[in-house]
Amino acid sequence: MDIDGLGYTPDSPYLIESGKRVGKCLELLMFKDYPFLVWFKNERNKECKDPNRMNKMHKHLIWLLAQGNTRKSSVVCPQCGRNPITHFSVIRGKFGISISANHICCDNQNCKEKLIGMAGGKMPEILPLKFWVLDYFSYRSDQRAIANLFRKLFGLEERLTREKAFEFFKR
Repeated sequence: MDIDGLGYTPDSPYLIESGKRVGKCLELLMFKDYPFLVWFKNERNKECKDPNRMNKMHKHLIWLLAQGNTRKSSVVCPQCGRNPITHFSVIRGKFGISISANHICCDNQNCKEKLIGMAGGKMPEILPLKFWVLDYFSYRSDQRAIANLFRKLFGLEERLTREKAFEFFKR
């Protein structure tokens, strides 16, 4: 799917060809180091804003980051039992965040209010099931916990290969 009008649709995962992360797959880095990908894209954008002059890696990165925010889960909201989930809740504590695959819901306001009621008097943050959320948290352990939750909610619990990750973002 062509994203952002770049005229770019990848046919395979992209492997970084140079630098500290040489050989790393961009699709797997979405789950392992999302903030790096955002930073890297922003650096490339500073150097080149013209889509006609962007290299394949730059276009692939723009496509991939956009795809991360369009993924949908097939998990049904445990609060209403009808709609697919679109949100999850996080409670921040002294030692990081608390999240659970049970604290998820759909767009329905009543379902979100149920999540707030389940927080035991604490005020949870109810966040969208979108990859940009990974950049919202500064601690690597929090990012990892959310990425693992995403893998579970998107049905990617088994060993994630670069091909499986690519297919997930391509569909």
